Amino acid sequence: MSKLIVVSDMVYQELEKAKGKSLSFSKIIAVLIESYKKSSDTRKFAGSLKDVKVDAWLKEVEEGRKKGFKRSFG
Repeated sequence: MSKLIVVSDMVYQELEKAKGKSLSFSKIIAVLIESYKKSSDTRKFAGSLKDVKVDAWLKEVEEGRKKGFKRSFG
């Protein structure tokens, strides 16, 4: 079953560029949604700190917070 959706001209143009000639709009939207799901899934980071010396890492973070930082706007 198909549904009608309305998108801005800019979004349509970007979708058209992304899909190329070989994909349908439905397929490129499905690919983009799947990509978004993967990029926002924090479970992919599980275990990534297993080899990190946590105490040293926390100390470094705390020192950085104490020092603060300055931004220059100019």
